[in-house]
Amino acid sequence: MNDYLTIYITKENSNITIKDYLSNLGVGKKIIHEYSQLRFFFVNGIPTHSMYQLKLHDILEILLIDENDDEVSPNSIEILYENSDYLAVKKPRGLLTHSDGLNKDHLTSRVAYYMQKKNYQHKVLPVHRLDVDTEGIVLFAKNFISLSYLSKLFEERKIIKKYYAMVEGKINQSGVIDKPLSMNKKLNKMIVDPKGQPSKTSYKLIKYSNENSILDITLHSGRTHQIRAHFSSIYHPIVGDSIYGNGGEKLELYAYYLEFIDYKTKEKVIIKDNIPY
Repeated sequence: MNDYLTIYITKENSNITIKDYLSNLGVGKKIIHEYSQLRFFFVNGIPTHSMYQLKLHDILEILLIDENDDEVSPNSIEILYENSDYLAVKKPRGLLTHSDGLNKDHLTSRVAYYMQKKNYQHKVLPVHRLDVDTEGIVLFAKNFISLSYLSKLFEERKIIKKYYAMVEGKINQSGVIDKPLSMNKKLNKMIVDPKGQPSKTSYKLIKYSNENSILDITLHSGRTHQIRAHFSSIYHPIVGDSIYGNGGEKLELYAYYLEFIDYKTKEKVIIKDNIPY
């Protein structure tokens, strides 16, 4: 089955080569060269190469390379958003985002099964990941352009990520935790470290629940275990956190919101899940 990615060239994207257009979206030189050599770029139905200069109202089509070799798991998934370039899936608590080499049932294999049932014969990969104990939205890319573009947005912190969390104790209504973090190999967890990577987390109080606080949290950087380490550092660990807190039945942390600009339409995309409290 041949699948084409179709892009309508606007004024903003005209008068540059296909190579430059894709490079601006974060696509690597090796991939661009491969597709150009195979003549998998088509403009207005005519095969061409990466040095073709795009013009206003051109229709760029890219023939996607068939890569149907993913392991699959037939377990169900909950889709929160889907279009031709990406889909957002709700990851249950306790499920890995991708394979650890041991488990064949993970979110990526479930998505692969869903896409194969739709006869889509190309790799669909997660753009980011959530901890196994964290529930919430994971974004998957359906092609190499959306994967490159969304990965670039995450790296440049141009995707807004929000979480709900229940933390131990009663916390102030709002605040910012701006503390560098690094991995302590002896403790096998992230710690506040003046020599660590810059890390910033902001939060707003939603309400109190008994002696705990329910917060709306925004990540301004994407360090491993950032939220968990930050709130532990101010003596309000996430309820149920067995690594940074006092443990419990479940980790009360939910990735509920993603916001970014679509590379085709230039419109804002908001993907949102319901508050669990």
